Amino acid sequence: MKSRTFKKSFLVASTSLAACAQTAIVSIGTYTISSLTFIGEVKADLIIYSGRGYRTRNFTNNFYYVEDESLLNEVGVKAELLEDSWGFFEPDKLNAITQQRYVGGGGTQYVQATPAECSYNYSEDEEDTLLNDTIPDIEAFWDYSNYATYEEGEAALAAYVQEIKDEFYGPNEPCIWQFEQGEDISTWGFYNLFFDTPNIDYFVTWNISGANGSWTGSGTVGSDSVFLNVAASDANLLPGDYTISVDVSFNINQGRLFFESPDPDDPVDFKKACKSTFDSYDDEIAAYEAYNDALDAWDPNSGEPEPVEPVYEICGYTSLTDLRDPNWYGEFLNPYIERADIPGSYASSYEEILRILPASADNEVVRASAPATLSIFLTGLGAIYLRRQRKLTHK
Repeated sequence: MKSRTFKKSFLVASTSLAACAQTAIVSIGTYTISSLTFIGEVKADLIIYSGRGYRTRNFTNNFYYVEDESLLNEVGVKAELLEDSWGFFEPDKLNAITQQRYVGGGGTQYVQATPAECSYNYSEDEEDTLLNDTIPDIEAFWDYSNYATYEEGEAALAAYVQEIKDEFYGPNEPCIWQFEQGEDISTWGFYNLFFDTPNIDYFVTWNISGANGSWTGSGTVGSDSVFLNVAASDANLLPGDYTISVDVSFNINQGRLFFESPDPDDPVDFKKACKSTFDSYDDEIAAYEAYNDALDAWDPNSGEPEPVEPVYEICGYTSLTDLRDPNWYGEFLNPYIERADIPGSYASSYEEILRILPASADNEVVRASAPATLSIFLTGLGAIYLRRQRKLTHK
């Protein structure tokens, strides 16, 4: 078994820029990187430990946003836009008219109050291998002859198995946002469902709570990230440790969002469905017969226009929970097919830690909030460092 060694090695991403324009220099391990120019005084610390542990599932949830209303009907995306001349679905046509987001791991993480580097994932398959293959093999071939008594061998085996589990699941140590009292608070986290369009309104709410105070307020959202920038005077937090979390909801003003999930417990398909334009089957038959009667009575030489055949159904591709009766063979929106609900809000899975330190002697100015570009820059550097650290600790 390839074991993973967890150490309490950490990264402090910290910047302090003078009021004039300078180049940000950030040292990470043995690397020194000089890049980006900012104006303003900024100081932000993110201490990255081994990260939170998440058990991910073995499927990906897919989201498709269609902005152009002309591509939609009351069922979904117009079927003729996504099919070839034979009526077969063509994924490339869907790609051409939609913004898409894919959330792996069964959608276990949509938003978090820290960057993605602050989490560690293990899959269902990995956990299954550990519990049902690796550990049983160790237990089956454990050599008790190395111990004076059977009981000592059992105790050693139990301790070794626990050590393997601890290494696999990790210490589950969260990242820590750290600021001095009097500093403006600038934090960021990841968010997987950002669609770059003015037709979706996002509402970001950050929550800070602790024994020495609390604060709740709005934040902003950008590509794959959520941001918090709050003045120290507004937050008014005393020194101490606080929990910090973030919620994101959205409202679609134009277009439509579709969802697809191969979750074995609750599958949602993005597929073709049709809706009758008539209130009942009898009404449809009556319309069909009336059309045929009119067509039979029509004289092509009369100068009258040819009767128009009624539209019997409207077809589109949409998100469906398939609850059809096994004896029903149609693709109609009938009592056995229900449209899937699209979640419109997401909350962070964990409350992370925000630490306010007592103000130091040099903290005489109220520092400006870190720009989003700096946040992303530091996040990227953190990712480089952690990948390097994890590579060094594999054995």
